[in-house]
Amino acid sequence: MNPASQTKREQMILKTVQEYEGKGYKVYADIEGYPRPSIIGGHRPDVLAVKGKHRTIVEVETLDSLKTSFAAMRGAAFQRAYRRGSIADYKRVIAR
Repeated sequence: MNPASQTKREQMILKTVQEYEGKGYKVYADIEGYPRPSIIGGHRPDVLAVKGKHRTIVEVETLDSLKTSFAAMRGAAFQRAYRRGSIADYKRVIAR
């Protein structure tokens, strides 16, 4: 991933973290300064927001990472967790 895309990705993760914190969620994020999310389906999500029993995964993609096989594998793993009911919501956002 090129440095500009990485910066956009990190900014979107931070924006997402702040949004969920503002709603009263405990937030885990795969960026410096936050506790890291646990592994779910063999992959670590960018953001895991928890409020009571409600758990939301947010995966941030860039235009560079969007079409990669790794992004597809991660997305499939998180969708499986969502379908099994261990995750209440799964969202994928694009950092532009």
